[in-house]
Amino acid sequence: MEFNELTYACALNRVLCGKGRAGVRIAEQFDYPSQIFNCSESKMREVFGNNEKYISALNNKKMLQECAAEVEWNLANGITMTYYNDSTYPKRLKECPDAPLLLFSRGKEILQSQRMIAVVGTRKPTPYGLNICSEIIRGLSHLSPKPIIVSGLAYGIDICAHKCALEYGCDTIAVLGTSLEHIYPQSHYNYSKRIEQSGLLVSEYNRGTLTKPHHFLQRNRIIAGLCEATLLIESRIQGGGMVTASIANSYSREVYAVPGRADDISSQGCNTLIGHNIAKLITCSEEICQDLGWNVKITGKGKKSKIENLLSQYDGIKRNIILTLTADLYLDLPSLIDRCNEEPSKILSAVTELEMEQIIEIDIYGYYHICL
Repeated sequence: MEFNELTYACALNRVLCGKGRAGVRIAEQFDYPSQIFNCSESKMREVFGNNEKYISALNNKKMLQECAAEVEWNLANGITMTYYNDSTYPKRLKECPDAPLLLFSRGKEILQSQRMIAVVGTRKPTPYGLNICSEIIRGLSHLSPKPIIVSGLAYGIDICAHKCALEYGCDTIAVLGTSLEHIYPQSHYNYSKRIEQSGLLVSEYNRGTLTKPHHFLQRNRIIAGLCEATLLIESRIQGGGMVTASIANSYSREVYAVPGRADDISSQGCNTLIGHNIAKLITCSEEICQDLGWNVKITGKGKKSKIENLLSQYDGIKRNIILTLTADLYLDLPSLIDRCNEEPSKILSAVTELEMEQIIEIDIYGYYHICL
């Protein structure tokens, strides 16, 4: 049975996905993925150092047949496969020593775009973090061309960055820690569909790959590698955002961080990076534009987003509730109280009023969300 190059690429990715530098080394040694499958056994052993696990996998004809079926499914479902040696592989990502061997993507063809910035941070942001995330992305949206906002579709700053990009008219890329047919968290599924329409979903994982915790850390190198710069908004000392910032720094990319109060645990990571001169202190979009040389052809202010219009109408607890639901999308009452860090009775009263005003609503499972 004859197989095409996409099938061989898909199979090679099954074998080497997550192996980082090993995949890059092999892709640079062989122009086409079929060549590694069709070389002599002695050459295979020379390449893989007598690693029987890899050699056995590459000689598995059943795997090639399964991958041929996967390629057909991908094409039928609008999924593009981009191999490391393809001319369409993102150039900035290819500079990274542990670049993914294969990218699966669905949406707009924007991987080759020049202006990309990663916006990452804590999964439990404060109203301060949510507000400055919105303000910075709103400021970046005034550029022409607008930069692409890249993040990981996770709770907190990630989803806030994607939502703000959508609201302000910026393309956005969500890099998944799962394969494309499985969106995590499931509560962000509807936003993933919106991102497909005005941006891109990206993964390095073959269809049917079992989701493992380390995949979400592994995908952070793609977020950092695609981008000219990474912006960290609120992070504890340990967290996925700190990992992404560290990777970006190792790639010699610009790293920015929003400072916070010295005693605020949510900003300890940002303050540490700034204090160690790993990240540049950033408080607004203008500082990013100036540093990256993006301050060219600024457009008008444009229309306010729906969230901005809501926030302009409220202050205090109600504003905090709206900001919190902007980041987390769906929260039950105990979680909402915990995130807003206010007295439960005051939260309950404000929630009731916002429900009556049809600003928020509760679904059949007991989760609140903004009515947009």
